[in-house]
Formats: sequence, structure tokens, C-alpha cells
Amino acid sequence: MAGEQADYDLQIDALVAEIERRGAKLVGFQMPDGLKRFVPLIKERVEAETHAIPVFCSEPCFGACDVSGSLADLGCDLIVHMGHSRILPDGRTPVIYVPCFSRLSARGCLESVIGSIPARRVGLVSTLQHAHELPDLSGLLSSRGFEVHLGGPGPRTERPGQVLGCDFRAARDVAAGVDAFIYIGGGNFHPLGVALATGKEVYAVDPYLGELRTISDLRKRTLAKRFGRIQAAREAKSFGLLVSTKPGQRRIQEANRYRQILASQGLDSAIIAADHIDPSRLRVYPFDAYVNFACPRIAIDDSELFHRPALTPPELEILLGKRAWEDYAPDEIT
Repeated sequence: MAGEQADYDLQIDALVAEIERRGAKLVGFQMPDGLKRFVPLIKERVEAETHAIPVFCSEPCFGACDVSGSLADLGCDLIVHMGHSRILPDGRTPVIYVPCFSRLSARGCLESVIGSIPARRVGLVSTLQHAHELPDLSGLLSSRGFEVHLGGPGPRTERPGQVLGCDFRAARDVAAGVDAFIYIGGGNFHPLGVALATGKEVYAVDPYLGELRTISDLRKRTLAKRFGRIQAAREAKSFGLLVSTKPGQRRIQEANRYRQILASQGLDSAIIAADHIDPSRLRVYPFDAYVNFACPRIAIDDSELFHRPALTPPELEILLGKRAWEDYAPDEIT
């Protein structure tokens, strides 16, 4: 596989040069499941061109918030974290972040659908895999008469217009001055988050499917489901407060603050900690409902897997009468 051309920019040449420059001997590699098919390619290059032994983490990797402690425990003197940009300082082991930008340009897809986007004042957002294209795509939109706004970056992002599943600041920064957003990338979770965070229509330009889709109907369906979860938790008398031990998700102080709020209203709660929140493991607990302080995606994406209602912190505020339903907002880590 050494000669194979990856569809993501793995920056192999620069990576092996940096490993050798640092004199690393045991290098841990951590990456999302979608990049693990490149393990043989990475292994071959590292073994052939450095003096390091590569070790590949098999655990799921959910973002830059999720730097593996297991690799450090093994004695790795360097960790290579692929597919995300830095949000954390180095811990006991130095970390190299490789963004793995997509080699599939979104420009052609945007050009093919641009005539179907009626809004003129737009915010432009993307995940990291296409964030490097946003300046060029902004220029394309401007040349076609659009007024383009890019927000951010923020404390958890590196590039203007970049959004995370836990941070939609780049969208919120410019929401007041735009009529809609254009999201560049695949999937629905991130454009849905932009829609929930801003209340604006989002036009998702998907270069992987070669299509344009709007998010308004998905937003309505999602809000209906979330309203149902809140209603299902109305009779709850006890809550499990889910906290992750992943370094970029440790919201123990926030969980404790909500524990005190619940206690002030005569409701019982306990903090439950885990590295990876697995809904199936929660069946052994007797709580009536859960509040997720780990990755914000868990309560949304895994909603059907919980045997009891699982809420986000903003949804708990609605339940307790501290936030109006009209002020619904997605959970974000700031």
C-alpha cells in the first residue's frame, strides 16, 4: 500500500520527517474509524523511514477532545492524532495533530448548485476537512453576488468558519448579519447544529454526494424529538449526570453545578463518570433520566439507545423552567 494515494491528505512525508527529527522510538497513532483503513500505509512508511515503532490505538476517536491516555500508559514518547486540529495543550506525552484535509474539492459541487441558493447574505461554515477551502469558496460566492461572512476561530477551532460538534461559535458569531448559512461537507450533524444554534436555514453543500440539501425539515423533526425527551423526563425524581474523563470533555464542575440546582428543587442526582459513555451500561442504574455532560453528540445521536430519557444541559434548563422552549440551543463545550 506504500504507493497508494489516499483520499485525505495524511501529510506522510512531513510526518515521518518530524518523527525522525524528534528521535521518537515508540509512536502512538490515534484516528477516527474512517481513517483506520490507512494504517498499513502509515505503518509501512514509518517503519521504512524512521527508527520508530508505530502503535495504533483501536479505540474509537471522537475528536481532538479525545487524546488517548492508553497510548501514554504504554510508554509512547509521541502521539500522532489524525483528523482533527489542536484544542488541548500537550499532556505528559507530546502530540502532533494532522488535520487530514479532504482531497475532494467542494468547489465543483458548489458551482453546480450555487444557482439554487436563494439567500444573498450568507455565513460560510465547514468542518476541518474542508475548512482550508473556505477562503477560495468565499471568493467564488462573492463573485456570484453573495455577501459572505466567516466567524471564528475560537478557543477550540483553528480556522475561520470551522465548526465542531461541540462548538458552533463560527456560526453564532455572524448569525445576526446573515439570512442563511452554507455548510460545506458531508453528513447532517454539523449543519443541524448550526441550524439549532442560530435558528437560520442551512444549505448543506455535500461534495461526497454531489448535492445540495436544506436542513429546515430535519431541524423541525429533531426539535420534536427533543421536546418528546424533555416531556418524558417531566416525572423524573432522580438523574444520572454523565461525565466523561476524556481530556477535552471533563465538565465535572458543570455537572456539579447542575447537581446543586437539582438538589435545590428537591431532585436527587449522582455523577457517573466513564471514558466512553455507553448507554447499554447505564441499564444497571435506577435513575429516572440522564443528563449528558460528555460529548454533546451522545444525547442526540444515541438518543434511541438510552433506556431512560437523556437530556442535554440546556434541555434540563427547559425542564426546570430556567430556559424557555423558544430559547432552545444545542449543547456546546466552551
